[in-house]
Amino acid sequence: MNAEILHQDIQTLLEFFAKNCYRASDSNSESSFGNDVMQKCSVLMKLDYSVVEISNATGELSTHYPSTVLIPEYENHSFTQQQPNSVYNGLTSQQQPTNRQQTIYESTYEAGKLRDLINKARFARCRARFPLPVILYRGKYICRSATLSGGPEIYTRSGFDYLFAGVDNTTSVKSSPLDEEAYEAQETSLNEEACTEEKAEKGSSEWQLFDRVRNQDIKLLRTLNVGSIIDLMVEKKKVKFMMNVTSSEKVDKEKRYQDFKLISLPYPGCEFFRLFRDNNYSGEGLLFDWSQKNVDAEICVPEDPMSAQLNINWDSYKGWDLVQITQNYIKLLLKYLQDSSSGLLIHCISGWDRTPLFISLLRLSLWADGAIHQSLSAIQILYFTIAYDWLLCGHRLVDRLEKGEEIFFFCFYALKYLMDDEFSVVGQRFRSKQSSSGSSSIGVIRTDSDVFEGILFDGDSRGSSVSLNSTCSARSHQDSHSNIISSNGLIDDTNVNLNGTSPMLVPQSEANSSIGGHHRQRQESSSSISRLNAVRTLFYNCYSSTIGYKFKNGTDSATLGSLLGNFAERVGLTQRTTV
Repeated sequence: MNAEILHQDIQTLLEFFAKNCYRASDSNSESSFGNDVMQKCSVLMKLDYSVVEISNATGELSTHYPSTVLIPEYENHSFTQQQPNSVYNGLTSQQQPTNRQQTIYESTYEAGKLRDLINKARFARCRARFPLPVILYRGKYICRSATLSGGPEIYTRSGFDYLFAGVDNTTSVKSSPLDEEAYEAQETSLNEEACTEEKAEKGSSEWQLFDRVRNQDIKLLRTLNVGSIIDLMVEKKKVKFMMNVTSSEKVDKEKRYQDFKLISLPYPGCEFFRLFRDNNYSGEGLLFDWSQKNVDAEICVPEDPMSAQLNINWDSYKGWDLVQITQNYIKLLLKYLQDSSSGLLIHCISGWDRTPLFISLLRLSLWADGAIHQSLSAIQILYFTIAYDWLLCGHRLVDRLEKGEEIFFFCFYALKYLMDDEFSVVGQRFRSKQSSSGSSSIGVIRTDSDVFEGILFDGDSRGSSVSLNSTCSARSHQDSHSNIISSNGLIDDTNVNLNGTSPMLVPQSEANSSIGGHHRQRQESSSSISRLNAVRTLFYNCYSSTIGYKFKNGTDSATLGSLLGNFAERVGLTQRTTV
């Protein structure tokens, strides 16, 4: 299978995603669409990484993880080596990021041993969604998972027989993946009094259950060199049917996770994104109601040199709208990722709504900087992100679309707010030499004249009833990067190439002066912006021609999708296809 991805591949992927919930066990057939998607993702990742593949063909590790777990182990090539299909085509070696850290591992993983470790650890987390490494950046993993399981789920999934036999024989257990609703029915029939760590006496079999399972989880995290755990839950524990069905590291009774840096970043759940849709797909001015009874988690950002450099007043998070809270959290994650010597684990509750949102935004931001997936074009990284981060890792788009909870669409909508240098690992590297402090102001490159915006819609109207992505003029600003937008409001094809690289001017001088460094920084930033715009444009085009938009005022999404599709075809962004 080759690595070529066409517009039709994205459209077909979205059509399937909007009608089907992926399960690993459904991809056993070589002729299945899920298997085809899995194979494409494997090919795309292997363009840049040596990959450890772990079978999950029947969902025996986790029903809603990919049928083949892809773990990037190390990069196939040096960051400074120019590749034939690299996003750095057209750049000299002096312009490319250098001094990148190599993989932290001295030798390759043995897939069997890693699978054994995962098999022992998976019961510790909700729906057996164990810490899964999905991004490799400078030898550090960004992992994703669900939150910690509560007692009822641990009992249900693991079974009583081997847990209380005094033998840790997890590797011999053959778990038949049950339907999630069946699991929940079993969990709710259990007596919480006998299934929670708080009620278990130390030394009892119940306490040993929690201790064994969570220590296996910690062992896996340490193996993956995870140092910081990012918890996006707005609750300390998830309560369902008046009982705690999940827990989290921050409330672990025995403080087993105290050696990790625990960062609580409460972020609205998928239900909130119904309001995003009803606000005509605009996140500006959209505030979450933090006074709800079930919302008891508080933000907790360590006071350390890394967070201090951002100069953000974290205590004011309840006053941030959806755009600003997303921006600030991404800035923090990028800062920890760049300055820490260890990796990150990101999770919400089940790990298939908020978690893929932040995983995807990090992946696309790092890709735009040329820091990861260097060989992938805009259309390839878009396919991989939709397929692996969302579909194969369990996002239930069918259910979310039925309820109007469009967190998936918000992911790509949010890209236009992540184009400032503050969201660039390249920009941070240069700025760290010029200034010792960060800025709390959040600049947004003005993109309301971008494709579909400022042509069909009034891009300057905040909260307009017809604007897909209205950008607040007070928050937006014109700067040196606005040259990627041509005078007619369309993306300038000389700067944005939807199928691959983004040509840029090469500086006349490569002197090591501050002026030269600033010049290179601006050019790299401009290239990053053009890449993000390319991904966003591709997504909008394919989304409008397949899924479409559902506005609060009753606008016909099919009509709007056809209008946008005709517009995209007219300006040469795509060829019209029948879907």
